[in-house]
Amino acid sequence: MSNEKTLGEIIDDVRDGKECNQDDLRFAICVMDALMAFDRQAFMSLHEGEIEDKSRKIPKYSPVCQCLESISRMQLAMEQPPKKYLGWGNNPDNPEFLKRRQFAKRLCERIAEKP
Repeated sequence: MSNEKTLGEIIDDVRDGKECNQDDLRFAICVMDALMAFDRQAFMSLHEGEIEDKSRKIPKYSPVCQCLESISRMQLAMEQPPKKYLGWGNNPDNPEFLKRRQFAKRLCERIAEKP
């Protein structure tokens, strides 16, 4: 069994006023950011489903489906150490991840500059 704290344990420690090491907090923030991105995408799907009347026809646009997926994602994240949940491909200590991130940021900046 690993001695790494799960995301749920890290959150509990912070809320209980306990000290946490910097790496635990760094990776917990990365996981929470990923979870927010997943939920943001879910809300966008719900919005599209509502506008285009897809929510009853296609599960991706169903509020029930999106709710269950969100709960499942959160439960999985809370039960794992943040580094494990993220994996090496999304680890901010991975040089390849940082290259992809910088590329994506530059691309977004270029898109934002266009009229």
